[in-house]
Amino acid sequence: IDKLAEGGAALAATVETFSAATLPRLGEVAEETGLEITDLRLLSVGNYLFEGGRQYVDIDFVCQALHGEPQLCEPEKCDGWAWYDPDHLPEPLFIVTRRMLESLRSGVILPQVEEIEGQ
Repeated sequence: IDKLAEGGAALAATVETFSAATLPRLGEVAEETGLEITDLRLLSVGNYLFEGGRQYVDIDFVCQALHGEPQLCEPEKCDGWAWYDPDHLPEPLFIVTRRMLESLRSGVILPQVEEIEGQ
């Protein structure tokens, strides 16, 4: 989990415009964490509107790590990676990460628009 000003967050990438080419690549996860992954599946979709007009469109995926421990491959972009028990996560969590976990636990893709205040 990376630490953001808004709280801990899962692996993420930022794109300026969306196209099929911006969908996650298995190699990108390896570049950022050193982990080999498989079984990439859609998890949730969100359109978050933050105070001040900032918009965060989020498309989340879940995957399986084949083996190993995550490595800090881009220290200028991330504070660190760690495995956590899903029932004992560090606080605070970034609201988008919290919604991803809700989707993962429920098994339901959660598309919605959510107003987030105070962020």
